Amino acid sequence: MPNREVGDTEFGVQVGIGFLGNVTVALAGLLGSIVVARIIGPTGYGVFYISVAISNLLENLISGWANACRKRMTETQFDESEALGSVFLTFLVILFVVTPLSFLTLGFVTENPFIPVVVPVLLGTKSIYRGLQIFLSGRENFSMSIWSNAVKTITQAVGKVVLVVLGFGVWGILGGTVMGFVVVIPALLYWIKIRPKIPSVDSLKSIASFAKWSIPEGFVGSALSRMDIILLGWLASAGLSSQYQIGMQITLPAMFVFGAIQSGLMGRISNLESRDEEWESDVWNSLAYGGILAVPIFFGGAVLGEEIAVTIFSSQYEGAGVFVAGLALYRVITTQTGPFGAIIAALDRPDISFRISLVAFALNISLGIGLYFSIGAVGIVIATVLVQFVKYLLVIYAANLLADIDFIVTSPFVKQVASGAVMGAVVWIAKATMGFPHWWSVFVYTGIGALIYGVCIVLAIPHFRATAYGIYRDFQRNYVSE
Repeated sequence: MPNREVGDTEFGVQVGIGFLGNVTVALAGLLGSIVVARIIGPTGYGVFYISVAISNLLENLISGWANACRKRMTETQFDESEALGSVFLTFLVILFVVTPLSFLTLGFVTENPFIPVVVPVLLGTKSIYRGLQIFLSGRENFSMSIWSNAVKTITQAVGKVVLVVLGFGVWGILGGTVMGFVVVIPALLYWIKIRPKIPSVDSLKSIASFAKWSIPEGFVGSALSRMDIILLGWLASAGLSSQYQIGMQITLPAMFVFGAIQSGLMGRISNLESRDEEWESDVWNSLAYGGILAVPIFFGGAVLGEEIAVTIFSSQYEGAGVFVAGLALYRVITTQTGPFGAIIAALDRPDISFRISLVAFALNISLGIGLYFSIGAVGIVIATVLVQFVKYLLVIYAANLLADIDFIVTSPFVKQVASGAVMGAVVWIAKATMGFPHWWSVFVYTGIGALIYGVCIVLAIPHFRATAYGIYRDFQRNYVSE
């Protein structure tokens, strides 16, 4: 067992380090995507991300098991080496059983020659990366799990751009993606710093008791998160799927802070709970500041979403603005759902998480298909937002049954929404008054909005100022003064 557990770490410092990693991930991924999307075009780009969606679904076999390993290894008395050994055992099953079966199955169900090859290759290479990354997120240095994603994304961006420019087309995207997974695995092993051990029968039983719910919950959760792309590709076209993917990429910065928090929150709650220590303040802070970027991106996306999509990704993706606005709202709700979901998993009730995800999945399919035929492609996005709000309510209800939580919405979050509304109103007035005399006008409006929002939250939220200073002080003490 390491000298320090995840419950001992300076949580805000790790979140800050993870935030910087998320910024790096987004910048590298966005730059690479812009070049690739422009060269490949909407159809090829959409087909590749349909393949990614399918591989992400199958990859939950190891992600669900790794989540169970993370839950157990954050419990004070569990052997981390056996948990890591369990991750490697699952990877062998994926590599030698699941990937060949996926190749054979997809060859029968689709006439596209690309998908049956891409899905198994992505699955085989991504599985070990995801297993190790999830394991690392349960350790004291959980922010490095995000930096592993940064290393992977930079490598993938460079690889994809080079191979696509050289003329390999969609196969170049695949080659660059695989390259990123392979390169980052040694870094993950270095940051984990544990030698795996063959797990005992008792350890496997303990992990399996959680995994029997976390694996199906992962399948349903992934299907839920990628169902929109699959539905758009099936009901409409790969081109519309690519517009949805563009919306996801533009709104990705909304998750920078939330993603850093969420990567370590479940493990921290689990560890502190196993030691009978208080963890409620971590949840409160997560709710207060997890959406600090999601809120302005929603208001900005509602005002400038179409202009941003066309300016960055070219006029080929005209019409993506509605996806930007809708997905930005979805991300706001997600930042308020995640901390309560972490409570449920950390208190060893993955069965509840599975049931909630199953309800959301069924609702998303029925609403998505119904609204698509009623009002078109935008109906699928509306369905996603509505389903996420229903999930938010269910997760809050379940978390309050398991723990005595006396807060749902925090005052800093409310003030962020008010600040975002002010920002959106000012940008909308500026846009209506001056229009877009130059292509770079959209970036001027974005900068003005960011400045207004930043000033508003600094002035309106004293707790934010105190929290930011506390994180800076802890970082100085632990990483600079040493």
